[in-house]
Parts: sequence; C-alpha cells; structure tokens
Amino acid sequence: MRGLEGVIKNFELLDSLIKENVKEVVMQTAPDMEHHAKTHYAWTHRTGHARDNLRGKFKIEGRKAHAQLWQDLFGATGDEYGYYLETAKMFKGKYAILRQTQIAFAPQFYEDLKEAIIEAIKNSHKN
Repeated sequence: MRGLEGVIKNFELLDSLIKENVKEVVMQTAPDMEHHAKTHYAWTHRTGHARDNLRGKFKIEGRKAHAQLWQDLFGATGDEYGYYLETAKMFKGKYAILRQTQIAFAPQFYEDLKEAIIEAIKNSHKN
C-alpha cells in the first residue's frame, strides 16, 4: 500500500490496537478495585451486605472506557442506599470506600493506560 490509503490503514490498525489494549486495562482494573474495596473498608463488619455488594465493573462506550466501582446495595423496599451510606454527611465518611479506592487506583490506572497506548504504537509498527 502506498500513499494516503496506506496511512489510513496504519491509523485504523493503531486505533484497533489501542482499543484492544485499553479494554484489557479496564477489564483488569475493575476486579482489582473490587478486591481492594472489599479488603480495605473501614466500617465494622456486621452482616457483610455492604462489603459483598461492592462491584468492580467496566464499560466501554465508543471511544470511552471506564473502570468503575459500585455499591449495589438495596434495602428491603428496593431503594438503592449504597451511595447514601457512602456520602451522607451524618456518617462523616464512616461507610466510605468508593472514592478512596478510586483515588488509590488512579495513578496506576493512568500509567497502565499510557503503557497500553505505547505498546499499541510499538505493535502497529510491526505490521
């Protein structure tokens, strides 16, 4: 391939490799965040519901990739209250773990993303 057509094909390959590598990073980070949150919470363990309902999730929407941590905790009425426990001023952070986990993982997450992109660039030159 020569000219503009070759350049476009190279960019398409690079784009594909970056998406693939970024997906791997978010797929690995989400369960790591879940494990961290489940082993580093500060509250007194009683029923285990708050801990057991911490969920590391990832999602990819177009060109956006997210590694997330959720508190999927619902009361007997079906109302979600994990976020409330996390943020309610009356608890003064006693039940907070989501934000602390995000902060703890951010530097390594961004470093892993950087390395994933560098690796994609290197691999795109091999083809």
